[in-house]
Amino acid sequence: MRHLVPGLVTLSLLASPGCASSPAPPPEPGPRGAFAYAPPLSEGEQELLDAQIQLSRTLGMGLLMGATMIAMTTTTCPTPAEVIKAGLLSADLSSRDAWGTPFRVDCSPEMHLSVRSAGPDLSFDSPDDLVIDDR
Repeated sequence: MRHLVPGLVTLSLLASPGCASSPAPPPEPGPRGAFAYAPPLSEGEQELLDAQIQLSRTLGMGLLMGATMIAMTTTTCPTPAEVIKAGLLSADLSSRDAWGTPFRVDCSPEMHLSVRSAGPDLSFDSPDDLVIDDR
């Protein structure tokens, strides 16, 4: 099962009656955060998903800007908690994505920062993650 909003919209990936019993193929990842779901979403579900993606990107960009400001003065990868503590991010609004999962800040060895949302499946490092960076 996939959740667009935990407890609100659930999509079943089970085969419908009369179909072959083989499992549905996994969804194909799309360009940078886009994700093709199987079965296709209804128009309303797609609109909701698009809004959640846009909200998560906007909130993640705020976190990225705050983390970048902190990274300019330190050699460690800043956490969302450090950005909040520095007063650069509102704890009650911007530290979670549209699905309620806390954002994660990732840093390369060269201190290139990116912010990651777990996306609609609520699991990090899966094909539907949203990655916000300055590239």
